[in-house]
Amino acid sequence: MKSPAEIEAVLERGRARAASLMTDRVRVWRPTGRSTTDGRGKVVDELVLIWGDRDEGSPAKAQNDASYPSSPDVGAVGRATLRVAQVHFPYGTTEVQTGDIAEFVSSKNPRLPGSRMRLRADEDKTHTTAVRMNVQEVLRGGPS
Repeated sequence: MKSPAEIEAVLERGRARAASLMTDRVRVWRPTGRSTTDGRGKVVDELVLIWGDRDEGSPAKAQNDASYPSSPDVGAVGRATLRVAQVHFPYGTTEVQTGDIAEFVSSKNPRLPGSRMRLRADEDKTHTTAVRMNVQEVLRGGPS
C-alpha cells in the first residue's frame, strides 16, 4: 500500500501531465437568468464570464470517452451508440459548474474554435488529476 506522500507525488505528476494536454483556450460563461437583445434584435440569454481570460481564454481541452457498445433499445426500433463528450479544466478549478457554457476560443482542432458546450455533471472523485465536466449539447455561435 502506498503512503499518503507517495499517492500525492503520483497525483502531482498526473496533474502536470493532464495540464500539459490542455492546449485549447476556453472561456466559461454563466447564464444570469435574465434575457437581453443582441445587435440584431434577437432575444438571447444574458451571460457573465466566470472563468478564463476575457481575450484569450484559459487552458482546457475537449475530450470524448470511448463509445458505449450500445444502449437499450430506442423505441423498440434499434440500438443507439452513445459517446460521452467532456471538457477538462486544470485541477483545482472551482468556478465552473453544471449549466455553464464553455466557449472554445482557440484549439489545435480547427473545428472547435467558436463552438460552445453546455456543461453538465462533473466527474469529481478523490484522486483526480483534472476537473472533468460532461457536455450535454454543443451550441452554435458564441456570446457577444
